[in-house]
Amino acid sequence: ASGSLDQLTWAQLDHLVRAGAGHLMGLAPSGSRVALLLPNGLEYVVALLATQAAGLVPVPLMPIAGSDRGIQAQRLAAVARDCSPALYISG
Repeated sequence: ASGSLDQLTWAQLDHLVRAGAGHLMGLAPSGSRVALLLPNGLEYVVALLATQAAGLVPVPLMPIAGSDRGIQAQRLAAVARDCSPALYISG
């Protein structure tokens, strides 16, 4: 989902999840890992559900923020090497 989401109806959530899943299905084979680098919020929920609906495996990660960016970047790189995601979804 793009843009800032403040609230959704169930129908809107369903629409966004289905659209996202349809898009993701064309980008990676079923069972592939997808790194989610999104802050907490509705965009994260939509991305998580769309990833699962597409038959992919979400790998929730926190985006780099704050003063210890170097350490966070090293940890993120280590996780990425370990899980080898086929895709990254970031905000």
